Amino acid sequence: MLDLAGVDESGAHSVALAVPGDATTALHKAGVIPDHCWGRNEYDCRWMCERDWVAARDFTHDGGAADLVVEGLDTVAELRLNGEIVLSAANAHRRWRVPVIIVQRHAPGRAEVRLRANADDRAVDAAHLSTDTLRPDEILSFTWRRPDQPHRADIFAPKPWKAYDLPAATLTHSIEPARDGWQIIIDTDRPAFFVAIEADQPGRFDKNAFALYPGYAAIVIFTPQTQGPAPRLTLRDLYSATYGPPPGPKG
Repeated sequence: MLDLAGVDESGAHSVALAVPGDATTALHKAGVIPDHCWGRNEYDCRWMCERDWVAARDFTHDGGAADLVVEGLDTVAELRLNGEIVLSAANAHRRWRVPVIIVQRHAPGRAEVRLRANADDRAVDAAHLSTDTLRPDEILSFTWRRPDQPHRADIFAPKPWKAYDLPAATLTHSIEPARDGWQIIIDTDRPAFFVAIEADQPGRFDKNAFALYPGYAAIVIFTPQTQGPAPRLTLRDLYSATYGPPPGPKG
């Protein structure tokens, strides 16, 4: 069990964190946040991503050389040992092994994992638009972009997606070799709100299930399980499938 604390001016949140585990579950279990998977609670929990979180544990050691092993850090994190940074991580899909030397035998020590919030990605009020102004067949969709990063997007739809008759998007892509895998560039001729990619071979995409807009190509890296020829890809826009008008009465 680790101690999890939010890092900001108030320092108001300090809860127990089970390992393996995650901050969201720990905060929900402690009653700090509601169930973020229920209804629209996710919007009320986004403040968690705008602050740093520290998971810490005190320890004693016999002294001498040791390996500090950690995995599942999601995603930008610093690992500190007795206040000194021994690892800066930015990959949630690997195990980290850090050789360290404990100088003092049986002296109290402290290991900390600081989960970083990206200050440049924090939300800024740019405009206020009430979702109550949407007409029954309208969707609110918006995108933002930083010069050094791919675009981001979010969507609000007051009705279930199958209730909309959205025009089908035409998705195009190109693929080229990249370090340890393949780089896929995906574009669209109209808004595609839920792009999903499948490959004909085992491997991992660095992102999947995202919104895509004309003029804002998405760059996806596919890392195959074994090296070989380029994968054949299937791209689908799951939300923009054209379901057509509802069927009329029979007879």
